[in-house]
Amino acid sequence: MRDRRGRCVTTAIDDGVPDGPAIVDFVLEPWAHERLARLVGERGRALVAGTPALYAEGFTHACEPLLAALGAPGVEALLVGGDTVAELPWEHATSTGGGATLHYLASGSCPVVDALTRTLIPREPCASTT
Repeated sequence: MRDRRGRCVTTAIDDGVPDGPAIVDFVLEPWAHERLARLVGERGRALVAGTPALYAEGFTHACEPLLAALGAPGVEALLVGGDTVAELPWEHATSTGGGATLHYLASGSCPVVDALTRTLIPREPCASTT
């Protein structure tokens, strides 16, 4: 993480994040590497919502294995959220509507889908006036 003076410091996850510093990168636990390997092996699907690290600033420990797995042949992945899309070097499916995407996945709807459904789907056929 980066402290108040901008210096990079390492802290154990059990210690929590003190007030002031920001998490800029992390080291994936062995179980996360196992899940990424399983994703690739099963040609699975993944959704990334939120930037795992400050990749553009050179903090790549968390991102490199994640991007490698997501970009593997047969894996279907979607990166959502403007910060995520801007930060990570990803040439596949993206959406800058991160919050809306997560809301849709959690509730089955979102305001833009509701509005389009109300205005674009006719309720009853128009009666002829002739």
